[in-house]
Parts: sequence; structure tokens; C-alpha cells
Amino acid sequence: MGNANETYSAIFDLFTYWGYSMEAEPGKTLGEILQEALDTGNSSEVYYQTLNDAIKRYPELANAEFKSPSWQQGGRYHSETYACVFELPNGDNYIAYRGTDDGGWIDNGQGMTQESTLLQREASDYFDQMAEQYGWTESDNIYVTGHSKGGNKAQYVTLMSNHANLVDECHSFDGQGFSDEAIQSFKEKYGEEGYQEVLKKMYGYNGANDYVNPLGNTIIPKENIKYIDTVPNPGSGFDKFAGLHMEEQMFQRDENGNAIAVLGEETEQGVMGKFSAFLSEFLMSLPPEERDAAAMFVMQFMELRDVGEGGGALGVDGTSLTSGDIYLFIERVLPKLLDAMLEEVLEKFGLDKEAAERLILLVKLWMIFASGKWEYKLVKALIDELKERLLELGHGYELAAKALDSLEKWIKEKIELIKSWFQKQNDSSDYSSFYVETSQLLHFKEELAQKKTQLEEKANQIREIRKRVDFGNITQQYIYYCLVSSARNLENEAKAVNRLSKGLQNCVKVYKQNEQKVIGIYGKCGG
Repeated sequence: MGNANETYSAIFDLFTYWGYSMEAEPGKTLGEILQEALDTGNSSEVYYQTLNDAIKRYPELANAEFKSPSWQQGGRYHSETYACVFELPNGDNYIAYRGTDDGGWIDNGQGMTQESTLLQREASDYFDQMAEQYGWTESDNIYVTGHSKGGNKAQYVTLMSNHANLVDECHSFDGQGFSDEAIQSFKEKYGEEGYQEVLKKMYGYNGANDYVNPLGNTIIPKENIKYIDTVPNPGSGFDKFAGLHMEEQMFQRDENGNAIAVLGEETEQGVMGKFSAFLSEFLMSLPPEERDAAAMFVMQFMELRDVGEGGGALGVDGTSLTSGDIYLFIERVLPKLLDAMLEEVLEKFGLDKEAAERLILLVKLWMIFASGKWEYKLVKALIDELKERLLELGHGYELAAKALDSLEKWIKEKIELIKSWFQKQNDSSDYSSFYVETSQLLHFKEELAQKKTQLEEKANQIREIRKRVDFGNITQQYIYYCLVSSARNLENEAKAVNRLSKGLQNCVKVYKQNEQKVIGIYGKCGG
């Protein structure tokens, strides 16, 4: 990873995540900002450590001037547009966009079906404002960069801003792709040949197991994409999973464990990255209505994580998951997804380690959707079946057991977030707040805790059996027959899903009827 431009881009992207960046004064250099942070006791974060190492390792960065942050433009941009300019002493300009924050996950979901999103357009407007304000020309060296959603914005700016011709290179770190509709609009602007020419400016740098960059249709040329070996995030459960996508984990650590301003070594895409690519390919193959419902369902859950950290549950334009989205996801998308995943597992399983790990990810995916009682029995049956198969495989079982055992805290947190979210949701007329009875949700929570205990007991029993059984004589043919048996059982479970879906449909119908009655009452009261 020897190109200075990409390293500088990563460093400026990291600056946008640093909490102290909000306090930085335009016109100051990066070196001066870091000194002020040190003087005011804001030097403990990994962001500061990396940035401070950067100005020592690359001296010209100490004199990079911080200019025109989006959050100081008189309220012209949403907080999620978070972007700034850094100008090097040699005149090179870097425009850095931060990744997803409160409200941004919903925008990510919209980007899977829409031609453009509000935040993409704002990113473009910001670049155009900067280009006109500073009088940039094609003789200037202009680099747009960003991480995650910021990387997606940088790609959009390179294609659709009014001054896109000024961009010399786009550096996207873990940035996702675009919808079919967006790509069509790009081609309408440039024509096929012109579109392909612009793409040559784009470079992707992704964590080996990052799960965001594969989302949507990747437009960065394959020859311009590199995968980076990232540093594992401390902790377990969701924190460890989230760390696969954190930009600070893309920087190496020294012998003392301190972050340094050197990107990780180049490697190949990992299992999680490939799994995400598989899910994205499935998502993008769906009809637009189903694709939108699936994207909104997943991104709403990611947005709920921000609720737990003090954020909101709505997109920047007020959009949120609807009952129609939930219905479409469970009725149409989920059965298709399970069929596709099962086919993938059966095709590649055997004694292949990667396929076994995908099977474990399948279990995790089901557990995510098990936040309500209506699916837990089905999930439990599936997990029990998978445990039996993994037990027969021997080598994969311990990994599966660990994956299941690590989910207790994560599941409880999600239930609390969902409960809180439902309590806070307003009706579409803004007359008042609807309150959802939580006693049933609390009952679900206690039942999940009991089921977790039962799973632990079964896991311990199976561990004891695992120690006593010799798996050396199990043949691949026998494993194949076991998997065929599992497939048949899953087909039976699919019928149960269908019955549950019909029940949910009736619930939705009743809810909508009652909702309209309540809105009518509030409307009358409001005059």
C-alpha cells in the first residue's frame, strides 16, 4: 500500500470520525488542531493516536490546512453530510466525507432502489460549492475520498457533481455500490464509453471482511480494488462484528498495540466479505418493491443501533420502516433468501471450511430475525437441526457452538431497542404518539432467556458426546445424505413459515383498521 494519495485520503477520512473535529477551527493546520486537542485533554482516542503518528510519519500533513467544514455552512447541509477540505502545502486538495451516522442507514437502504438519495445529492452540492468557492480548475489536483457511506458519496460526486470533471481520483474505503436505477442515470449522462472512462478514476480499498462495500452494484473496476488486512476489534458479539467495518481498524498497530498511520497489508477478500457479496447479489436480483422492503428492513435495524446510542430511528428525510415493508420482507423476501442460502450451502458444503463458516453465518442471520416470539420456535428447530449436522462434521461444530453462545447479550439488546423504538413511533398525521403494549414484548424477552438456557444445556450435552465420538469414519456420502435430510426438514419448516405469514397478514390488516380509527378520533379532536 505504497501510494501516498490513498494513505492521505484514509487519514483525512479518519479525521471526520474524530469527535474533536467538530471543535476544529477552519484555517488551522492539522498539526495545530492536534496540538489543541492535546492541550485540552482530547488525545486519548485511537483517532488522535493515528493522526498524530501521521504528521510525524508524513511531515507535510502537519501543514495541511483544514477548510470549510460542511457543519459550518449556516445549516445548508444535514449533519449526516459531514465533510471537509484539506489543502496540502503543494496545493493538492482532499475532500473527505464521513460514513454513516444517525439517519444515514435509512439513506443507505434507499440507495439500493433509488436513482439518487438526499445525502448523495448533498455531497455533490458540497463539492460544487467548494469548487466554485476556491476556483478549482482542471490544473489542480483534486481528490475526493470517504469511508463507508462517505466512500459511496465520493463515487457519486465523481460521477454526478456539476464539477465532476475536476476530480482526479476517487478513493473509496469500504464504500458500497449503487442501484440499477442509479447506474442507468450515470450512463444517460455520459454514454457507455464516457461512463467507463470516469470509472477509471475510482479506487476501492476495503477491509478483507468488510460487509458494507459489497452492497449494491459495485462500479469501481475490479483491477482498482484492493482488500486490506484489518486489526480485530476488541470485545465480542456485535462490537466485534462492527469492527470489521470500522476505518480505524484498517490501520496497523505497532509492537505496543498503538495505532500507526500505515494501512494494513494487502490481502484477499475474506469469508465475511464474500458472504456479504452473496447477500447483495441476492438483494439486487429481487424486483424493486421487494428489494426496497429488504433494504429498509435491514437498514432500520442498523438505524436502531443509533437509537441505543442517542440517535433517532428515522432517515434524514423522515423515512422509516413501514408495516408494508415488514410484510413484504417476511412474506416474500425471507423465504427466497433462505432458499438461496440453503442452495449455496448444499452446493459448496462437503468438508469445505468456508462453506461451514457460511452455515454459521446463516444461524446468526436467523437469530437476528428471532427478535419476536412468532419466529423463535422455527429458529430453534433450525438451530437444533444445524447442530446435529455440524456435530456429524466434527470440525465445524465448536465454531458453531461459540457463535450461538456469544449471541445472548446481543439478542437482549436488540429486543430492548425494538421495544423502545415502537414506543416512540409517531403516527403519520403527527396528532400524537401511539404506544405499543410492552408487557408482551417483555414476555418474549423472558421466553428467549429460557430458550437460551435450554440451548446452553443442549450445547453442553453435545460437547460431551463430541468428546467421545470418533468422526474419522464418517464419509462425505453420509454427510450428503444428512444434508438432504436437513433440506427436507427445512421444506417442512417453510410450510410453517407460510402459515405464520398468513397470520401476520391478518394482524397487519387488523392493525391498519385500528390505526385508521385512532387517526380519525385524533382528527376529530383536533378540529
